[in-house]
Amino acid sequence: MVMITEIPGSGVVTLAITDPDLHLPKRRNMGYLDAMSNATEARDSRVQIELRGQWTCAAHDQLARTQLTTHSTTTLELICRHGATITLTATRLGST
Repeated sequence: MVMITEIPGSGVVTLAITDPDLHLPKRRNMGYLDAMSNATEARDSRVQIELRGQWTCAAHDQLARTQLTTHSTTTLELICRHGATITLTATRLGST
């Protein structure tokens, strides 16, 4: 799930990215979680977002990185954990 907000004319966008699926092992009865299921770690998910144009992200950490793929697109690669939201601010390169 991605939410994007933009400051018009600024070349700056804020992205909030999350994967609400915890990627727990699938069970027949998901309504019942025994002690072993409760102790199971949620699995990470790798998310890629492609933006038109060349962008750079203001904040990087171990969960997000920017990869410029072509002159016309920028790919953001993120690792979502535990259903938490990752918020990034991206600035279009060449904007004033």
